[in-house]
Amino acid sequence: MQVDIKELQPYELYGLLKMDEVFNEHGISVPLPLSKEDIYKRVKDIYYEKTSQIMDDKNQLYAWLKENNRFMLLNDLIRNVLSELVYGTKENEYMCNKKDLFLFMNLKSLLKIIYNHTLYCYKIYHKQDTTLSKLTKDEIEYYTRNILGKISLEWLRIFDNTVKEKNVIYIDEFSDKERKEYFSKYGIDEESTNFVTKIDGKYTIFITRTFTINDVISIIHEFTHYLNYTQNNKKIPRILSEFYSIFFEKYASLSLLKYGYSRDEIDVLNTKRLDNTIILMFEYWPVVNYFINYLENGVIDKNSMIVNEKKRISKFLTTIPEDIKYSVIQNFPETLNAEKCVCERCDRCTMDLIINPDIIYNSYPYIIGHFLSSKVIDKITHDPLNADKILTTIRLLAERKIEMDTYDIFLLCGVNNEEFDIKRECKNLDDENVLKRYNTN
Repeated sequence: MQVDIKELQPYELYGLLKMDEVFNEHGISVPLPLSKEDIYKRVKDIYYEKTSQIMDDKNQLYAWLKENNRFMLLNDLIRNVLSELVYGTKENEYMCNKKDLFLFMNLKSLLKIIYNHTLYCYKIYHKQDTTLSKLTKDEIEYYTRNILGKISLEWLRIFDNTVKEKNVIYIDEFSDKERKEYFSKYGIDEESTNFVTKIDGKYTIFITRTFTINDVISIIHEFTHYLNYTQNNKKIPRILSEFYSIFFEKYASLSLLKYGYSRDEIDVLNTKRLDNTIILMFEYWPVVNYFINYLENGVIDKNSMIVNEKKRISKFLTTIPEDIKYSVIQNFPETLNAEKCVCERCDRCTMDLIINPDIIYNSYPYIIGHFLSSKVIDKITHDPLNADKILTTIRLLAERKIEMDTYDIFLLCGVNNEEFDIKRECKNLDDENVLKRYNTN
């Protein structure tokens, strides 16, 4: 069966052969991490895996994938990602890569938090035109040191020593040529701006200054990561890997209010820092919904989804005036075709997971970190008598000098675990139980 690639929808995986980028339903351009040939090769491998045959014709290959395997493939992709989430197969030096029992016990509840918190952030935070106040180098250092000193004099001492040993590098001081050569030498992604990595055996903080108050927040965020790496050899559960840095950046932004910056400007600052995360997760919001559906039902079933879509369409038609209903029926009949809508959403989700199977794995620590940080900031704002105690506890947790179960950290942050259906992790789950739930069906 021959297919004209140009006629396929831009959301669909099969249209990527003709695209350098994808535009989401809000018109936001999303670059593709894989090349066209990479995607073609992956689909070709999937075809061979499912049929034991080699298919070289691109049109036939993508038509086969579209017509015969969309839901089977989607279920396979979701199963693989869930297994990876539980086992944490991507190890690094300070995040724990063993089976995460808290995640295993609460995966559906946590995905619902991610789903709802992403929508909340998308509604609350939005791009604003207000520019941030400009700062000099000295002002950036002054505010950073003062805020770190309020968090902990030990943190200030470590920061000063880190600067003295030249383990804080400002990328903006490089020429373009110097930056490219340096990044190439140490295998750093050219798009990286603020991060911590090992250089010649020593952890180093990299900051790209904009000479605004955002630089203060960026330094404190990355410095918290630096402490995670250097102050203790105990590893942090991945689910909490961004929480401490995001919490202390929020604490820092509140501290800037005391230096005369307005609430409006601090809100703009927080918005700008959230923009990328919100866009990233809102892009894959439908994907998270599929994951929740899979965990609730054990499978993404085409027929069940069509039934639910028909109900949704019927309900929609009862809520709009007759003239608008007539216009929709006459001019946009495809939006009322339940099977077509279900298949298109399935295709978009499949595309997302084939292009970037690590979407959830890479993103959920940021959303959970923001969720927990928002909770704890609200808690200390309304309970100032216990603010110092909570701050100290979180600092000691970040330094790994004390330990708490993830369940108790959620409670510390002000999360009503019962309301969110968060359960305490069991200590005796075996691999067989995990494999049964996430690797087989």
